[in-house]
Amino acid sequence: MLAPPHPVAAPPALSRFVPMLLAATDAVLLGRLGGPVLAAGGLAVLLFGLLRSVGVGLVGSVGDAVASAVGRAQARARAEAQSRATVPARTLAGPSLPTGPWTGARARVRPAEYEVRDLLRASVAVATVVGVAGGLALLGFGHLLDRTGADARPAALAATALAALAPGLVPCLWFEALRHYRQGMRRPGIPGWLAAVAVAAHLGLACLLGFGAGPVPGFGAAGIGAATSVAYLLGFGLLYLRTGWDRALAPMLSLAGWRASLPAVRLLLRRARRGHPGR
Repeated sequence: MLAPPHPVAAPPALSRFVPMLLAATDAVLLGRLGGPVLAAGGLAVLLFGLLRSVGVGLVGSVGDAVASAVGRAQARARAEAQSRATVPARTLAGPSLPTGPWTGARARVRPAEYEVRDLLRASVAVATVVGVAGGLALLGFGHLLDRTGADARPAALAATALAALAPGLVPCLWFEALRHYRQGMRRPGIPGWLAAVAVAAHLGLACLLGFGAGPVPGFGAAGIGAATSVAYLLGFGLLYLRTGWDRALAPMLSLAGWRASLPAVRLLLRRARRGHPGR
């Protein structure tokens, strides 16, 4: 059942701050590896951020679509409650009234669960397609660097960094789909503890894989890129678990993008194309 949303507990700015902090951490650590590594890794981080922005623009409209669906359901519920309140008492005992848990105003809310779930599945489907396509584009761009006349060493470093970042684009966009879904349901996009865990894990992994420690060798730009991919996967997993613990969000939580309806996918793409997802 869709419960009335409560006020957002954290500002939306926190949701946007985590990817920026991950990119800034990458840049600082790459700078410690030297100029050529910074140039190659910086190019990889830039291209990853560009594709991430494209993906967020496509899946981000799910938040406004979910909020609109919930708002319509609540408006229908209020109208149903008011109409039933004005019915004479003798007509309320008729045998034609429905029975069971979904009656009255609540019966008007239940269809919104399916609509919201369908919208979330559509955003996951879009995120998966864009993430896979973007990851392949990163790999392809890495192979094309050798043919652009660039120096061999920076081109090879950039190619390895792009290959390490490419797998992280899909969980990154899944993360964004869940974040906007939560915001549409008036929940904090990213809880504060989750942001802290993701950033701390990224920093630790980036230092370990980038510079090495003990028996673990340092992989340079590729290690830092792999740490970023793992951090996005970890952040998505934690956000999924946290959303599943929420009684109001769990009934609509579904990552079965292949079950999304075509109208829901078209709605998200249409909102993104217009550039006014709130309308």
